[in-house]
Amino acid sequence: MSRYSLVVIGFLVLGCDGGGSADDVASGGTDVKQGTGPVTPECTKNTVCDWGELCIEKTCQVPEGAGGAPAYDFSAQDQCPGSKTYQKMVTLSDCHGSVVLLYFATSTCAACVADVKIYESMIKQLEYKGYVGKAKMITVLLPFSGSAIADFAQGLQFPVLLDDTTMGIADHYGASKDTVVLIDGAGYVREKWAALEVRGGAKDKSTLSAKLTELVEELM
Repeated sequence: MSRYSLVVIGFLVLGCDGGGSADDVASGGTDVKQGTGPVTPECTKNTVCDWGELCIEKTCQVPEGAGGAPAYDFSAQDQCPGSKTYQKMVTLSDCHGSVVLLYFATSTCAACVADVKIYESMIKQLEYKGYVGKAKMITVLLPFSGSAIADFAQGLQFPVLLDDTTMGIADHYGASKDTVVLIDGAGYVREKWAALEVRGGAKDKSTLSAKLTELVEELM
């Protein structure tokens, strides 16, 4: 047999051994598969997923047990001079990834003026414990609050927004004066307490603080 014939035979054995064409061999064999679409990037707990989702096991998804749609989203101008967002638009969904204490009040309600400071202190206590940015507070003043907004916001450090009949924020939440709504990091309403429940009723302020802490720890 000639040297040329030996070369040809060797080539044919190589092609059959891979079970495919010469192109398969050049690309590394049939075990190498090409993707058919874009790869979904993995998320981390610091990655902001869509409103209504959280990063769970490196994938943005709706948390287990989430009921219905995410909380009603809204935007309004901050009326609190002591807030970092004063005179800027504040949007609820921008707080995604943090627990939100949403407080409904009126500027002429004496109990509201006292309670809003207590609720702010709860947020600050969580920051002192190391949960910086994991809990936020937004106060929404009902439409008939009138011209006393500046007095109400005096000394406060978190956003104070003014609801109106066109936005209907309180209506969407079924909230009246002195109502607390807790929204989890994914954007779902987890608790809604009327004033009397928080003030010495079945659920007092210590219970509220404990629930707020529990929701924050779910994010860690």
